[in-house]
Amino acid sequence: MEEDGKIWGYNKKTLTIGLILVVVAGGIFYIGAKYEKNKLSNLGLLKNGTEQTSKEKKAKVPVVTATKFSEQEYAKNAYLISGDAPLSADAKTALSGFVMTKKALTDGTTEISLKAQKAEYHDQQYILKTGEQLYFIDRFLQDDQNGSEANIKDDTGVVVDAGGNVVQAPADWSK
Repeated sequence: MEEDGKIWGYNKKTLTIGLILVVVAGGIFYIGAKYEKNKLSNLGLLKNGTEQTSKEKKAKVPVVTATKFSEQEYAKNAYLISGDAPLSADAKTALSGFVMTKKALTDGTTEISLKAQKAEYHDQQYILKTGEQLYFIDRFLQDDQNGSEANIKDDTGVVVDAGGNVVQAPADWSK
């Protein structure tokens, strides 16, 4: 096999250089592929190796799923704020500190925005599909008197589907 500086009839130098070039080219290809994958992941375009839709990558509120709304500890402090019926007196009190607007969108969904009246509050926005309802949770309604909100940490929205399941809620609000 080996005779006069040759391996399998090829010059040792030529084989060594060729082998080094193959290894270097493979390494460069591997590093480039990793770089591109990381770049695409950082842009939110990859999810388990597939393209991700803009709705999947833009969750404004952490999602709690497959949970019956009625079984949640906070359901007793929930006030329905979506739909066409006028708000109850308690729902109006719970929304103290926020101005609510509803807007029908062209895709059939409804956008409900809660605009905070003070800088330390947080604006909230919800998109409801047909059949979904938005409840406003206020664990301590007594702090919402005279159109003012004393404790904003107990106020948030929860989206519930037609089957009574929680679709969207802050993760720390589940039981």
